[in-house]
Amino acid sequence: FFLAGNPQRQQKEMYAKRPQQQNNIFSGFDTEVLAETFGVDPEMARRLQGKDDYRGHIIKVERDLKMVRPSRTREEQERQERGERDNGLEETICTARLVENIDSPSRADIFNPRAGRLTSVNRFNLPVLEYLRLSAEKGVLYKNALMPPHWKLNAHCVLYATRGEAQMQIVDQRGQAVFKDRIREGQLVVVPQNFVVMKQAGNQGFEWVAMKTHENAMFNTLAGRTSAMRAMPLDVLANSYQISQSEARRLKMGREETIMFEPSSRSERIKTVA
Repeated sequence: FFLAGNPQRQQKEMYAKRPQQQNNIFSGFDTEVLAETFGVDPEMARRLQGKDDYRGHIIKVERDLKMVRPSRTREEQERQERGERDNGLEETICTARLVENIDSPSRADIFNPRAGRLTSVNRFNLPVLEYLRLSAEKGVLYKNALMPPHWKLNAHCVLYATRGEAQMQIVDQRGQAVFKDRIREGQLVVVPQNFVVMKQAGNQGFEWVAMKTHENAMFNTLAGRTSAMRAMPLDVLANSYQISQSEARRLKMGREETIMFEPSSRSERIKTVA
């Protein structure tokens, strides 16, 4: 999917037999939700959506493009560290541990005392999942807290709501909203790989469990301290969204959380009006 711009002009021929509109991934989300997620004003959120931007795949850089690049030795070292290693003590099916408690708050992998927690189980902490090619997660969002737009890099996901309710939006790779509704306890939603999803809890909070079709499912976010946007150089953001350096910095640094975002005053006002 596209993070910026509006590629529909360049892709018109490619999709001639399928007349769906081609937009960047942010265009499928509500403007107010994007403003809340990135901690910016609605006008900046509309710039993110790029609905009036028709520059396509390749754009002209107006100013010098500066990027930070690690040395080759560091690149090689990181590549080596990412390689899979085994410790020679592989579990067998006969002795494999089959149970893991992901409901315990003390077991959480990610915890924000004002937003919620997320617990994952995969082949590293439950090795039998490697044979099943599955992993799982348990999520808890507190009142009005949200998970920013994020996508699974290598797995489909089946999410089941276990308590409360949340407003959920799912956007496909063409920037089209394929799901925009409230999910409640007892309901199930399927999120395909590479579809971007975000959710915001209601007044009673929201809890869910999810099964993913990879033993080490990975995801990335579009907002927050560890997001893809945070990794982008300021010049790239400024040229991509046609904004100033200061606006690009605000967009990039607007949220310091990782995956569980506490509600802002804007979010509270929106909930009150709704």
